[in-house]
Amino acid sequence: MLLSGCGYSNVASESFESMDTFMKIDIYGSADTAAEIRTEIESLDSLLSAQDDSSEIGRLNKNGSAELSEDTADLLTQALELCADTDGALDISVYPLVEAWGFIDKNYRIPGESEIDDLLKNTENHPLRRQGLSRERNEARPRSRSEGLRRGQGGRYYE
Repeated sequence: MLLSGCGYSNVASESFESMDTFMKIDIYGSADTAAEIRTEIESLDSLLSAQDDSSEIGRLNKNGSAELSEDTADLLTQALELCADTDGALDISVYPLVEAWGFIDKNYRIPGESEIDDLLKNTENHPLRRQGLSRERNEARPRSRSEGLRRGQGGRYYE
């Protein structure tokens, strides 16, 4: 008697670090698909990384303004809408707070109350919230942390 199951016997895997996270992709079938997913995730990371001065968000944080691709501008617009819809539960303007807690440079610490209060004032009156995006030029002026958004975008392509 011979029993066989449904599915693929070959598993294509890609393991890598991107978006400050270790990722492993297992695809049952084509190795090309696993490679395409990795390429897309790494592309998003290169556009949206707050720590990479050559990324669009990195240039925005470093210079205070930046020309943005249509994809990045759309993502920031969606992020602003989510921030409003969730009463700030997803707030991309908290990057200075993330830095203060040491999550960026891995020098973890608990900032004092007055430091947190000062940083919160900056997020509540964030330029991107006040001015929004210039849709004609895809230009923005925030200091943003986009990791949650990057990871969310990475999962949308191959669900």
